[in-house]
Amino acid sequence: MTIAGTPCFSRPRLDALVAALKALPPSGADGFEGLLARVLSRISGQDFRLARSGGQGGLDGAALTGVVFEAKRYDEKIPNDQIFSKVFQVGAGVAPPHLWILGATVEVGTQALQTLTAGADRLGVGVLILDWPTASPLPPLALVCAMAAADVVEFLRERDVVEGTVAEVGAVLVALRREEGFDAAADAFTGRLRAPALALPNAMEANNRILRAAFCDRRQARNLFGQGLAPEAEAALPTRERRQLEETVRASLLSAQNGEIVALLGREGHGKSWLFAQAWLGIEAAPLTVVVPAKSLGLATPHGQVLPFLIGRLIEQTGDQDTEGLRARWRRRIETWGPRTEGEPPRFIIFIDGLNEQSELEWPRWLGKVSGFAAEHGGVLAISSRQAFFYDHVYRELAPAVTSVQVPEWSEAELTTILDERRVDRSALSPAVFERLRNPRLLGIAFDLLGAGGIATFTELSVDRLLFEHIRAGARDGVAPEPVEQFVKRLSLHAQEVIERIRSQRTEDRLVFDQVPAGSGGFALTPALAAVTAEHFFRPLPEDPTLYTLAEDGMSLALGFSLVKALQRADRGGDVSEALGELIDPIAALDKTAETVF
Repeated sequence: MTIAGTPCFSRPRLDALVAALKALPPSGADGFEGLLARVLSRISGQDFRLARSGGQGGLDGAALTGVVFEAKRYDEKIPNDQIFSKVFQVGAGVAPPHLWILGATVEVGTQALQTLTAGADRLGVGVLILDWPTASPLPPLALVCAMAAADVVEFLRERDVVEGTVAEVGAVLVALRREEGFDAAADAFTGRLRAPALALPNAMEANNRILRAAFCDRRQARNLFGQGLAPEAEAALPTRERRQLEETVRASLLSAQNGEIVALLGREGHGKSWLFAQAWLGIEAAPLTVVVPAKSLGLATPHGQVLPFLIGRLIEQTGDQDTEGLRARWRRRIETWGPRTEGEPPRFIIFIDGLNEQSELEWPRWLGKVSGFAAEHGGVLAISSRQAFFYDHVYRELAPAVTSVQVPEWSEAELTTILDERRVDRSALSPAVFERLRNPRLLGIAFDLLGAGGIATFTELSVDRLLFEHIRAGARDGVAPEPVEQFVKRLSLHAQEVIERIRSQRTEDRLVFDQVPAGSGGFALTPALAAVTAEHFFRPLPEDPTLYTLAEDGMSLALGFSLVKALQRADRGGDVSEALGELIDPIAALDKTAETVF
């Protein structure tokens, strides 16, 4: 790598600096190696230590984070074979580094640099060259010396370098730091040295920063996860702590062993995903974590390998650029991780969110693979799912052990407390609305409506209004099963079918429908849609999961949509009163007149 965006400095001053560096012994703590170790330690914040007896295995010194360096104090050109052999040595070692830094008092030629970089990339080793190009306005080695100017001056003074030389070097370094463009060049170098791909602590810091930012901002969460998983974002009803549940999840994540899966289970809208995020935010030193929405996985995923899958998500959620060399470095790093010992925290967490949102995926096979991989490499797998889907379609065929955390709705007492705190009179709410508001997601939607002026008071709420706003909120947050207009049409067509069945005097299974294969068209549900909508709107029949019916409240909403559409058609070219009259009798037969019309 070369340092871009460097300013222009006068060559005589730089010559004084390089002359002082070349006057040092080439190796040892008192030589050029020792100076480079001190400079890199200052810039990176990591402790670089020298190898015990000069260069060993292609390195003169190293930090504990997988970054090593080789120091070459030369007066003439460095033979290419020396450079190439050093990179091969470190790349072919038992524990290759993530980054190899070459510090040299002479120039590394362009052709040699290209060959070196290409070879190191194939070995999965990053390369950073701090040399002294003759035509460079600011040689990279001069840049890093100026970035640690005080350390360089102190180092020279401690080695009894002539005071006049020390003073001249100090003046050069101070002048470099004052030049326009120096800060940009220094920032570019620091960013490279601290890039996520180059050292695990850097990757963990980047991952932690990115996830925390996403959990606090819906827009960033949608960009990263494809859905608004942001419990800490500003909202009309701020997310409430569920301390006991959060602690249970944290303890389960940190203690799960031998491929044990941590499963957050509950009904739709109970806050399973948000609970994971809240629990994770409370981990003092969170391990590497990837959040994987289930709907982002293709149906062929279970037939693939876990390692490339994990590497791709880690690159994405550490904010790095996906390259072959970077994948090789991650692969080598993860392959060195073995099973965790008793009491050791996990090295990584994989959280697959919303299994029921990708219902046709072969979950037992894929979860078995991922949990086995996590056990072998010291990680842990966590999932969230609608409880009924998990036990009906996943659990029975799942080989790994499962630690389940039940995520309930608000209790009556908890909901009453929340309403009292927000000065909402519980007695003014209908029992049906109060019961629905125990669902944390619906409660949040209700307060969003109030805050946005959609309603003046909670007395304007109805179950149908809550469910309709639930559909709209799902689309906004990226968790809707299909576009709002399409889903409303689907509900309406179900209601029209029910009405036609009543008109034809069908007496059995008037509310029962067959699921249809994906891609077959029509209004009936596919298995995937049934898995996502199977609580508020549709419900599978217990005796036959291929059949489903409209849920009680879903039926009222569907009839309302159907009635509106019928009246709109009549208004365009017919008799509205006649159309309404034709619909009232079938609706009355379902005992839904009040809910539908009013």
